[in-house]
Amino acid sequence: MRQRRAGREPAEDVKRRIVEAGKAAGFEKDTARMFLQGDGRVIYVRLLRGAGSVSVTGFVGVDGSFCGHVRVAATLGSDDDRMAFHAMNMHGREAVPLDRIREEMSAVAEEMDKVESAVDSGDRSPRRFGDVLWGRPIDTHRGFFGR
Repeated sequence: MRQRRAGREPAEDVKRRIVEAGKAAGFEKDTARMFLQGDGRVIYVRLLRGAGSVSVTGFVGVDGSFCGHVRVAATLGSDDDRMAFHAMNMHGREAVPLDRIREEMSAVAEEMDKVESAVDSGDRSPRRFGDVLWGRPIDTHRGFFGR
């Protein structure tokens, strides 16, 4: 039983901060879970907003250690878009410091609105916001590898 409880409180705190940041940015919690894996707990939070979803993942060791950052990924599009690879995916937030999660979630929501507006008008071309790239899977692959 001791192994199962180890690191739980710090992981719960990280999960709670992610959910609160998402709600402050206008997202609704869909899933917030923790899984024991190896030497710690994987945190997985999925947030929804309109036709978009955001997944945030992190890792907290059983000793309560936390590297201080989480990975934020987002997708915008219907289920049909996702199946046909037409969904717009966000890349570029692989290591978001937890103390900046509120600002980053607000930025994701703002970017999502701009991308959704462009897609609604028929423009599915990639969009870059600083180091962050939004585009269809083939576009984001080209964007990262310069092809």
